[in-house]
Amino acid sequence: MSEDFSLGFDLGRVPSSNQNTVYYTNAFILSLLPVYLYRAVEGMTLGEYWYYFLFVTGLAVYILATGYHTVTLWAFGRLDRQREVTKKQKESFIQANKLKGGDASAVGDLLVKTQQTHSAIEATAFSLALNNAIFLFFLVFFGFFLAARLPVALNYSFAVTMSALLSRFGSDVFLK
Repeated sequence: MSEDFSLGFDLGRVPSSNQNTVYYTNAFILSLLPVYLYRAVEGMTLGEYWYYFLFVTGLAVYILATGYHTVTLWAFGRLDRQREVTKKQKESFIQANKLKGGDASAVGDLLVKTQQTHSAIEATAFSLALNNAIFLFFLVFFGFFLAARLPVALNYSFAVTMSALLSRFGSDVFLK
């Protein structure tokens, strides 16, 4: 992964444009899986149900993409706390090089910044994996068990929307 891409990950309350690109692309790909699943298993055709596919997929993409950043912030906080040791090692590195007559503060700052960049990327990957797993679990649960007797269009709409909502809000609740 290039440095330009990874440095675009801002861990503020609002996702950066690079993060939004990753979040929305992933959410779109994930939201296409139920379209394939319902076409293959339930026989929903694109010609007959295109408006269901379009509306529900668009709604699911938005819900899923807005849920990724909260988990990313939580995971980054955990990784950052676990890696405080490296920051302490940076201090000892700076002190050791000062005793030798060198100036290592720039190198130490670069080490910490690099570590934070890698932590941000790891936190984003964890967020995507967790929310995607929750979405897929609830999709199968709702679509093929809970709402299996509903007409196919309502089953699709209910299963995908509820799975996206539970992925979004369930991960928020469990991680706090």
